[in-house]
Amino acid sequence: MLSLVRASVRQLVVSPRLSSSYSILAMASPAPQQPYSGGPRRNRNRRGRGKGATPNAPGAAGLASASAPSILERAASPVAQVIQTRAFSTTQSILAGYQSTRKFADTNLMPRIKANIPPTWEFMSEIQAQTVDVCLTGKDLLAQAKTGTGKTVAFLLPTIQRLLQNPVPGGGVGAIIITPTRELAIQIRNECMPLIHGTTLKVVPLVGGVNVNKDLKLLSAGCDIIVATPGRLKDHLENLGMRPRVAALKTLILDEADRLLDMGFAPDIRRIVAFLPNRATVPRQSMLFSATVPPAVMDVKNIVLLPDHAHVSTIDPKEANAHMHVDQHFLTAPLDQHASVFLELIRNDIKKHGAHSKVMAFYPIARGAQLAAHVLKGLTSPHLNAGRQPAQPDFPVFEQHSRLSQATRLRTTDAFGKSPNGVMVTSDVTARGMDFPNVTLVVQMTAPSNEEDYVHRLGRTARAGTDGYGILGMKAMPLAQHPETEGILNRAKALTPAVHDATRAVEEDVRSKAYSATLGQLMQTRKIHRMNEEELVRAANQWVYDALLWPHDEPPPISTMTAGKMGLRKTPGLNLFVEQRAPRGAPKAKA
Repeated sequence: MLSLVRASVRQLVVSPRLSSSYSILAMASPAPQQPYSGGPRRNRNRRGRGKGATPNAPGAAGLASASAPSILERAASPVAQVIQTRAFSTTQSILAGYQSTRKFADTNLMPRIKANIPPTWEFMSEIQAQTVDVCLTGKDLLAQAKTGTGKTVAFLLPTIQRLLQNPVPGGGVGAIIITPTRELAIQIRNECMPLIHGTTLKVVPLVGGVNVNKDLKLLSAGCDIIVATPGRLKDHLENLGMRPRVAALKTLILDEADRLLDMGFAPDIRRIVAFLPNRATVPRQSMLFSATVPPAVMDVKNIVLLPDHAHVSTIDPKEANAHMHVDQHFLTAPLDQHASVFLELIRNDIKKHGAHSKVMAFYPIARGAQLAAHVLKGLTSPHLNAGRQPAQPDFPVFEQHSRLSQATRLRTTDAFGKSPNGVMVTSDVTARGMDFPNVTLVVQMTAPSNEEDYVHRLGRTARAGTDGYGILGMKAMPLAQHPETEGILNRAKALTPAVHDATRAVEEDVRSKAYSATLGQLMQTRKIHRMNEEELVRAANQWVYDALLWPHDEPPPISTMTAGKMGLRKTPGLNLFVEQRAPRGAPKAKA
């Protein structure tokens, strides 16, 4: 079903029709997925011998990949180093829709800090206006605000001032900022750099995927502010001798606290807090910043914050979040037409925004994002040229998911942020906290696992009062049907040959892994689809032939070991093979 949301942001939902007895579009979360509407099957033998699936992506993901919008050839412009000092436009964009009447000049910030605030910022956002001076008092804080309203600057400015006024002796760490993802940690680090310009303060990111020895080298050179993901920070505290460095810690910040807890980091956070000095002997300020405040956040605040902490919220209880600021509609389309429909939607966005069309497409699994990116890169410029002027540039495709190296992900994050247009095909690694300017369309090819994720995915667009558009692929929503459904579907059919050509050009290995991952996700969400194992396998097989155009008589092979792990080893319809165990000591093959 395709759901369209419209307002300052528009949101569309893409999912398969409910005309089939089984659903191929598996939700990456509890949200139900639509049953596959499916076209006629080919006269190929879809029967297999066993079962198998790798837990990686829902059918939607693979489907989404096929349904990926057509993007012009990838524009591989050189990417500057991510770890560089550069001004950022977060607050500038915030001012468009969420500015307060208070000026940075009117705060109690030190002159040297005010000097680093760009003059174009002048007015603060609401969350900044309500929290900066509170934080400067040293009081603990729980702050809630919508995504894209300047929370990062709100906690960075007081933290910097606290460390300048009360330096930690002996080169110790003065502040720790904990974030849920590597990309967000790097973004915060980059946003901090212009604000500490001209001071002696140093900020170091500690994230997974980076050699620990590099961390130790940076720390040994001196570090005042650490921006870290929970796992890497806990490792440093437990095993790498960091505890003495934090013996005089002055500030602890949990950014995107709701996401941290939703991702299962509560035990790590408790362990990290236990390593920190006792607040009774070493006074410390703690802050929790979050877009939503579910019960889990309220629980962890009792561990992190003092009982008399301040609580600031810039969200009116009567006012809905970003996802409620849009008119919502839906479209239904057969699963094997999702790619073509998506392509047509991208063309529509280009007609509207021209050279400034900027799209983010979310997939629940890495293999789904990978497949979608490959399909998009196979589509040539003319397929997206509708409504564009000849002088307008092509649209680059940005691929972002956990199967890529950390260095590649950081370069992609930086490149997409700087790009005036293009499409990022991504998993949820960019759903929270990341601030990409001027995103005009957000596509969710499957429903998120919870309400908060839905809000955060959609929150990548229409930030700070700018326009945006979103698409979500899922089984059902209480939405009105899109008024242009028939026209979109008809135009999409004309694009199908081009989409099929691009799909056939995708390496079989990529399509095979997407199929396996889809089976895994379908198994994880089978109760939602109300299908048994046999029905799920049939749905996945139909999808791999009709949407991914698998060229062989049997579906992609799956090892008996993988099938056994997924509980599908005895399910008919799979193409099983016996995986040879590598000799002891032999290097493991990379997936």
